[in-house]
Amino acid sequence: MLSEMKSDSKKSSKGRVSRWGVSSAIDWLQRHSGTILLTIFWCSLNGILFFFKYYEFKLHPKYHYLREMLGLGLCISRGSAAVLNLNCAMILLPMCRCIVSLCRGSRLAKRYARRCLDRGVILHVLCAVLICLAAAVHCTAHVMNAVNFTIYYNDDVVEVNVATKQNEEPFRILFCTVPGLTGVLMVLILVLIIVASSKHVRLVHYELFWYTHHLFVVFYGLLLMHSASGVLKEQTNLAYHTPGCSTGGGQPEPEPEPEHAPFQLKLFGMTEIKMAGTCKEPPYFKSHPSQTWCFVVFPLILYIIERFIRLCRGRQTAEINSTIYHYPDVIEIQISKKGFQAKPGQYISLNCPTISALEWHPFTLTKCPSLRSGSFSVHVRVLGDWTVELRDMLHPVTDVLLEKGRHAYGDRRYPRLYIDGPFGSPNQDVFKYHTSVCIAGGVGVTPYAAVLNQLRDCDLKKYKLQRLYFIWVCRNIQNLKWFADLLASVHGKFWNENMPDFLNIRLFVTSKHAQIRTAETTDRLTGFNSRDHFLANRIHIGRPDLKEILGEVDANNKRSSIGLFVCGPKKLSNNVQNICNRINRKRRIKMQFNTESFS
Repeated sequence: MLSEMKSDSKKSSKGRVSRWGVSSAIDWLQRHSGTILLTIFWCSLNGILFFFKYYEFKLHPKYHYLREMLGLGLCISRGSAAVLNLNCAMILLPMCRCIVSLCRGSRLAKRYARRCLDRGVILHVLCAVLICLAAAVHCTAHVMNAVNFTIYYNDDVVEVNVATKQNEEPFRILFCTVPGLTGVLMVLILVLIIVASSKHVRLVHYELFWYTHHLFVVFYGLLLMHSASGVLKEQTNLAYHTPGCSTGGGQPEPEPEPEHAPFQLKLFGMTEIKMAGTCKEPPYFKSHPSQTWCFVVFPLILYIIERFIRLCRGRQTAEINSTIYHYPDVIEIQISKKGFQAKPGQYISLNCPTISALEWHPFTLTKCPSLRSGSFSVHVRVLGDWTVELRDMLHPVTDVLLEKGRHAYGDRRYPRLYIDGPFGSPNQDVFKYHTSVCIAGGVGVTPYAAVLNQLRDCDLKKYKLQRLYFIWVCRNIQNLKWFADLLASVHGKFWNENMPDFLNIRLFVTSKHAQIRTAETTDRLTGFNSRDHFLANRIHIGRPDLKEILGEVDANNKRSSIGLFVCGPKKLSNNVQNICNRINRKRRIKMQFNTESFS
């Protein structure tokens, strides 16, 4: 009997494990479905382009003499070159942030189009990966070509040879010719960019990532020189000289085909024809025309125009009105700039020439300009060399860092700041749903602070939004002080307007040291005054049960469109998306998931 019970328990546990594994796999596929489809589409497109170029150089008669010397190395190098050209062109487009923001904010851009534009970074990374793979294949093929040029040196067609004599050192071709030298330099630049783009370098030494990434300017210059060097030759007189024949006069005669001829692939009307006999004139050659500029020039011009606009716009000095230091290590900067307009959820790039004239760092707006006030603000989390230097300039160690709390300064002499932006993000769409759920992790609360500021300062009648759930997960209870006054004032506004159900606030503190049991204790530790006492009743210790919260949102808003917005660590975003996908399997009007990660 006991053994039967044990076997039944083992079976049930195995069943639970298998069901959990299947559910996790489904969640993973749904969470990454957009990325998977984009990857399949883009890799297929690159594969088709490689196939087309490979067989063009493998079968076309005008490359016969070149192909005789180089073999498959020629075909592989040209196929990978086409992939490089396409990806070097496309990698620039997602970085045209002004154009992307303009398209995203257009009334013609539907939700699916906005989501595609929001995934521009994924396309950027995908293009970078394919550039690296294609560059590795291209370099390997050209090393083979350099060796074959010296081994199969052809005295009959001297113009086609890159080598000057037979059995010449391949190193001369690789390092002493324009395509060889430019190729080596491009590989070195690519390696530098790849290493500096790693997550560790970006977080700890952002300035290294920034400077090495801008070596792409040199990379594109070398790329155009590399392709325009005209080393590869193609035959121009196919009508008077059939490839493979001699020039002794008479008409060429085709070689007799064997009884069992091997299958010969024909593609786009091209097939390799070997002829015997004589021709009237010798073969003439010209340099193979560069096709790189056809791919790269338009995106480059677009990017240069974009950078010029951003340069002109960014060189207008912004004035710092005041700064507030929030424990631990968050600085609120209140700024004003003439003619600056922005929407909640958008972000800007900051430049402080005193620290670095070239570095621009993105920060989400926590307050946008309004009719009441033309100023705006950002909250800067101190993490990395640039933000540490900015903190030390705004709030010296002797004044602030030895104390714990909030310190405001309005009469200091502040450094000069430049502002570039604003730029669009998924969090712009909070007002486009009947019901929106904003879930923030730590400093990821910044875009939703801008939303709350907008709700406080404007009329709700012009928005579609009818209910907002605000969920903020913090590590320390002191973090809640960043926006305590804002939360209190927004809640007070809707309470006075007899709309208590419009805003649902839930705050969570995950620190193990926050042992708080009563509202009075919470009020004392957070430092809230009596006006903000309502916040104490909304603070919960521990991580939120997001499944229960989203289930409640679903139950209370069955017939309305729901926008789900998450900003914070990737783990939080993945967890919310999994729950959202499970709810959507049973829901007729789908929850629309939107995310932005600061990690």
